[in-house]
Amino acid sequence: MVKKMTALFLSAALALSVLAGCQKKTEEETTASAAESTKESETDTSESESTSGETGTEDPSESETEALEFTAEDYSFGLLDNGFIDGITAADYIDVPDFSKESIDLAKVEPDPQLIEAQISGFMQQFSSQNTERAVEDGDNVNIDYSGSIDGVKFDGGTAEGADVVAGSKQFIDDFLTQIIGHKPGETFDVEVTFPEDYGNEDLAGKDAVFEVTINYISEVPELSDEWVEENLEAVQYYFGQTSIEGAEDIRAFIHDYFYDMNLSEALYGYITDNIEAKEIPDKAYEISKKMTEISLYRSYGVTPEEFVAQGGATEEQMEEAVNNDAVMMLLYQAIAEKEGWSNITEADFEEVTGKKDNQELIDQFGKGYISKFIIYQRAEEYIRSLIRVESAEEE
Repeated sequence: MVKKMTALFLSAALALSVLAGCQKKTEEETTASAAESTKESETDTSESESTSGETGTEDPSESETEALEFTAEDYSFGLLDNGFIDGITAADYIDVPDFSKESIDLAKVEPDPQLIEAQISGFMQQFSSQNTERAVEDGDNVNIDYSGSIDGVKFDGGTAEGADVVAGSKQFIDDFLTQIIGHKPGETFDVEVTFPEDYGNEDLAGKDAVFEVTINYISEVPELSDEWVEENLEAVQYYFGQTSIEGAEDIRAFIHDYFYDMNLSEALYGYITDNIEAKEIPDKAYEISKKMTEISLYRSYGVTPEEFVAQGGATEEQMEEAVNNDAVMMLLYQAIAEKEGWSNITEADFEEVTGKKDNQELIDQFGKGYISKFIIYQRAEEYIRSLIRVESAEEE
């Protein structure tokens, strides 16, 4: 729990999505776009489930917190312009280990094949077309309208328009989505179902219901192939921001490498928090980490650390451990920067990260210290990756 939470804080604090947004379509943006499209599809499905009888839940990210605005002074709090902690020599507090003697289990890094396929599915759905000619078949992605009633009276949450469903699946109660098979777009018909006896809403539990359903269209998702990529090459390359992509396997490799890198970053974080300790965490490092946690939580969830704890996102002890772990990471990466002589972060370094020659707007928003810290973190992680071995547990 703590590792995942601290990794979230770290990535959210240093992701600098705004920096990536200043470029044309970076690797992270495009893959995140594919992930987001899948997420949106899942969200649509879950909304449909709640309106067709599945129990809905309140969005836990909603907060009544007054909107907070963070300034460059907040982002670069306690940092020098080169990203180092003001007044701190990190090597006094932490030793840089010989990473060439260490290893990470490949099983923690290699992406799940099902995840890769899900990302490909989400990507291909961006190119789906609407078929209004043939009948619905089992497994089809179908867009429907429906309105449910019990004894002729409509009930709350039983109506939706433009719901995306999978024919024959168990997204909805009973055999609702099996009954749409065989119908054509444009048809309106009744689906008869029975709510489960243990259904969460007592007013609906065990009741027979009738849903008036209209099939709007069937989503035809193309199959990923070299031929399809060639036919849509310009759109594919723009989507991923990679002119090197020329075939189906290039797309698979790109998505694989994206998640491999993300998993490796998390595994490195886990390795560091498990195996590396600071002799002492100076107050400045702790306060910077605490400030970054505050910013990260608000950017991710729109809540303060106190609200995050109150909502059950973490205990106070876990929050404290997360702050300390990030402080250790900050000290380690600065110690590597000190060892490697990265104390001079230049405008050229900024340009390499942002893709822009003029970065004054970003500096005004985040401060030089925060952007420089991001650059140091990138370099430090690349330094560790170049040394540490990734191998299966059997090979160790």
